[in-house]
Amino acid sequence: MSAPKLNPYTQAIQNCLDGLDQSEGNPALDKSTAQFLANMIQGRFVQYLIVRVSLDLKIGRTMDKELSMVLMKLLTDKFFTVFREKVKADPQIVFQVAVRITENERENPEAMAQQDKLYQYICEHFFDYIYFDYLIRWLETSADVERIAFVARIDQTIDNSKIQRAIRHILREDKTGIIPMLFNRYLDKHRLDRLISLVKSGDWRIEAQFIESQATPIIAWREFMTRLH
Repeated sequence: MSAPKLNPYTQAIQNCLDGLDQSEGNPALDKSTAQFLANMIQGRFVQYLIVRVSLDLKIGRTMDKELSMVLMKLLTDKFFTVFREKVKADPQIVFQVAVRITENERENPEAMAQQDKLYQYICEHFFDYIYFDYLIRWLETSADVERIAFVARIDQTIDNSKIQRAIRHILREDKTGIIPMLFNRYLDKHRLDRLISLVKSGDWRIEAQFIESQATPIIAWREFMTRLH
C-alpha cells in the first residue's frame, strides 16, 4: 500500500525533518532551518484554513489561489508575529510543531475533524491564540473572503460572462463589503432576473445605500475583529 500523498507544505516539512539527526530526540536547528520550518508551518496552516473556509462557505476549490493570498495577508502582520518571535527565542518549537503536522497527515490526510483538532491545538499552544472559533469567524466574515465566496457563487449560478464581468467591476468599487450582502439576497431567493436587471440598470446603487444603513452591526463587528487581531 502506497503512502498517502502529503500536502506540498507538509512534504517540504517532512523532507527537512528527514535531513535532521534525530538520534537524540530534538535535533539542534540552525537559524535558516528553523526559519524554513516556521515558513512551511505557516503555509500549511493557511492551506488548512483554505480547505476549512471553502467547506464552510461552499466556495469550492476553484478559488484556492485567491483565498491563499487573502488569508496570508490577513494573518501575516499580526497573527503570525507571535509565532515568529517565539521561534526566534526558542527555535526548537518548530521541530515539535513540524512533527505533529507530519504525523497527523501521514495517519489520515483527508480527516477534516482530525485536522481541526490539530490546528486548534497548534493555534492555542504555539501561536498563543486560544480563541480558535473566533479566528475562523473573523476570517470567514472578512470583506475580502466574503467577496471571494460571492464571486465563486456568481460563477456557479450566472452563465452570462458580460454580467459576471460587470459584477466583478462593481465589487472592485465596493469599499464596505455591501455588494455581496445585497446580491446574495436575490441569489438566495433564486431571483436571477431581478439581480441581472439591477446590474444592467445601475439601480443596485439605491439598494446598496439602504443595505449599508442597515449593516452597521456587521461593519462594526469587522472593525472590532480587525483591531482584535
